[in-house]
Amino acid sequence: MGFSLIFFGLILFLLLLMIFAHVFSRKREWTMSSPHKMTTIVFSLLLLQWLLFITSAYSLLPMEIADAIFLPVWVVLGTAGILAGLFEFRNHTAAALRVTGLALISLLMAFFVNGVSNM
Repeated sequence: MGFSLIFFGLILFLLLLMIFAHVFSRKREWTMSSPHKMTTIVFSLLLLQWLLFITSAYSLLPMEIADAIFLPVWVVLGTAGILAGLFEFRNHTAAALRVTGLALISLLMAFFVNGVSNM
């Protein structure tokens, strides 16, 4: 229980830090153009994935289905987020940093969950 609260607090702190760095940044070239639709879609899917994980929505599914989709969705969304961040970096740096940061945290979480489930 304590570790999950610390992990959730760390994720929340990092996301808020990225948002505040973007809002209070003196470099306004970060926000010259709007992000690509792909980046927005991947970011919203990553947020939805975290919301489903934190609220334990996967426990409502049958065990076989939840086991079959949980880890592949984490890995696919994490990889898509990193790719979207790489493609977005020249267009909108702040959006690229947010998507890439959340995707890296998601991939680390997927590897952590995979390691714990294989014990």
